[in-house]
Amino acid sequence: MEKSWRSGLLALSFLPCLCAAALNDTGQARCYGNDGRMLACDDPMVTLAGQDGVYGRDAARNRDALHRHGGGEAGFDFVALDFRGAPVPLDDQGKPTEAHRCVRDQVTGLLWLLASPDSADMDEEEAAEAVRAAQGSGPCGVSDWRLPSLPDLLSVSDLGNAVAGIDTSFFIDARRGWFRSADRLPGSSVLVRVFGYQGRSMDQSAKSFALPASNRMLLRLVSGSNAAPALRASRYGTVVDHENGLEWDACIHGRHGAGCRFGRSLHLDWPAAFSAVAHANARAYKGHRDWRLPNLKELYAIVDQSRLRPAIDEALFPYTEPDWYWSSSSRAAYLGGAHTVDFNVGQVRYDNKPESHFLRLVRSYRVSREKSP
Repeated sequence: MEKSWRSGLLALSFLPCLCAAALNDTGQARCYGNDGRMLACDDPMVTLAGQDGVYGRDAARNRDALHRHGGGEAGFDFVALDFRGAPVPLDDQGKPTEAHRCVRDQVTGLLWLLASPDSADMDEEEAAEAVRAAQGSGPCGVSDWRLPSLPDLLSVSDLGNAVAGIDTSFFIDARRGWFRSADRLPGSSVLVRVFGYQGRSMDQSAKSFALPASNRMLLRLVSGSNAAPALRASRYGTVVDHENGLEWDACIHGRHGAGCRFGRSLHLDWPAAFSAVAHANARAYKGHRDWRLPNLKELYAIVDQSRLRPAIDEALFPYTEPDWYWSSSSRAAYLGGAHTVDFNVGQVRYDNKPESHFLRLVRSYRVSREKSP
């Protein structure tokens, strides 16, 4: 049974989050139906098996089987903090009942500093000054504030929210536009990665880009570290992510053999990608019948932002096409689209489902298999 944090836990208010760093789920708890609507994933009109909404914390929340310390939409677990770092009470819907300055993500362990309501877009120098000011004033009892990475910004995006792209009950500073990250594009001293939310305008749903660092952008600071995946090649032609409990096919789908040297990379539309996964499971591909398309956050987790063309570690994932790959996540604001990840320079966007892209399969990782790689 789901349990939410309530005001009776004020005695724990100044304790740091002790949760292990992990990937957040996407917030997408429903599935794309044949009639073009988002429906319950067990609805007869949902014939594409294995969509985003079937798996993870969001699905567990749907089943009333998710334990949470805080609140938030779908499978998110947020705790709102006031300026001193004390938790703010939540109502019966898991929404903060009082003004708050920070948001603790109980899944990733990150602490977010909300922008003031009157804050303006900042250039690079102003953003650096804002970081120094936050480090000096220590809002929410924390002084190690920093610019977020692009994966940090992606981690709190809510792909089930068609209006804002983020839970505005907690992130009350949600605005339309580009949020600055600390990540530079490899080989460039002037281009910085940015992340756009829909804000309140329905046009920026989980989309990243690279812009000149001197541009004026939105700013939301973060504290804590979002652990990178601990990737390791296995003897089975897969790559295991111990941090997030995932096992990836080392080969782009359609290629096979040692070093993925054989076969042809499949370039499919979104429905055909699910059919390809079903076919792989029917023949127990690499010994398993539970392969699936990754959701957007899982897929972006194997992007190596220090590399370009392809933006991935080719020692682990050889013959990776430097192009766009499908995720299992539909675009909530336009159900004819789905979210994709670019392995050329490492960006995210959304594309129309009839378009063709590459795919890489993933499954949940079980520790017992990897005891003797």
